[in-house]
Amino acid sequence: MISFAVADVVQMRIVTGMQQQIGVNVLTYVCTAITGTSKTYADGALRFSTLLNAAVKALLVNTATYRGIGVRKIFPNPKSIEYSDVSLTGVGTAGASGLPKQVAGLLRKGTDRPGVQGRGRVYIPFPAASDNSTSQAPIAGYVTRLNTLGTALAAVVVVGTAPDTATLKPVIWDREHFQSTDVASLIGQPYWGTQRRRGDYGKANIYPF
Repeated sequence: MISFAVADVVQMRIVTGMQQQIGVNVLTYVCTAITGTSKTYADGALRFSTLLNAAVKALLVNTATYRGIGVRKIFPNPKSIEYSDVSLTGVGTAGASGLPKQVAGLLRKGTDRPGVQGRGRVYIPFPAASDNSTSQAPIAGYVTRLNTLGTALAAVVVVGTAPDTATLKPVIWDREHFQSTDVASLIGQPYWGTQRRRGDYGKANIYPF
């Protein structure tokens, strides 16, 4: 089992599911500091799940499930396997009936870099019908819950406790040029996004862990 090292680029996946479809949100972090004995990637998966599970569940219809978190090193080579944590698996808490599976909440990444390299979106799956307004837009309470998750995703994450810690900073990772852009914010948007591959006509999926 590998441990975090300074300058590791870390891929973190949030996995959710509803019936035959899954939702996977992929975010990227860079390890900026180590104190004492570095923590492992398995420790990181549990730490992310502890920080995020309640905020994710609050955005999911009751018939959807928060499965857990997967974490792996994607740079420098060699890449690692994915280390996952499913200890906090649980159902959504947003409402009894769901919107169509391809409908998604939307978080927009904010950075100080212009152009496409400085932009990004996160499509949050499986919202509840009760979070849809009469104007076919998210209600204010849903956007507030989106922002709760966005704040957690934009924060620096410390894995472990002193004196043994690894510090992870959220970034947008440019795979072509091998450079990162710091993420300053993830802001909930007052309109729905669409992920067609999550719809009922999409290919049936299974959980990756």
